[in-house]
Amino acid sequence: MKNFDSTGDAVRGQLRWSPDSQKIAFQMKGHEGLWGVYIANISDRVPHKLPTKVRETSDPEWSHDGKWIYFRAYQGVGHQLYRCPAQGGDALLLAASQDLVQPTESADGKVLYFLSREADAIMMMLPLDRPGAAPQPVPGMPNVSFEHRWMIASDGIYFVSQSAPHTISFYDFSTQKTRDIFKTDRVQNRSRS
Repeated sequence: MKNFDSTGDAVRGQLRWSPDSQKIAFQMKGHEGLWGVYIANISDRVPHKLPTKVRETSDPEWSHDGKWIYFRAYQGVGHQLYRCPAQGGDALLLAASQDLVQPTESADGKVLYFLSREADAIMMMLPLDRPGAAPQPVPGMPNVSFEHRWMIASDGIYFVSQSAPHTISFYDFSTQKTRDIFKTDRVQNRSRS
């Protein structure tokens, strides 16, 4: 990317591609010393801070249709989870807690899933079509071992549970049951020669 001031900017966290693969959302420390969500269009590769009325923002995630950006904020105590238009605008507070990690929209855009913290976390769900609804734990789903060890599919959630760290499991939305997909008895260690 171009137009970065190498003395003041630092990128942190994962880069998030838009659904149409034309833009990247990421977290960067700006000239004022605060973290913010930035969007860069692949055609011009210039980062633009996502305009919101929230002072410090981080951890962006795209909606399934690319119209929205979900992000975390650090105002007051704990973290808040917001959603705003992808081009910027007024941010809507969705939830507030001590920690809210990796918001991910369902394939149909009706539910937002996120973890209650980074490790040994409860999977939470928030219906997006019911304004004012409170986040609830996903019924019957075991705790997730770590923040990057889960993925939403159209019919369920693939994850690694805290109680079985060497197993990939699947939580089925329709049955609210979990089944093992892949299990390993050992961890391979590769030594360098």
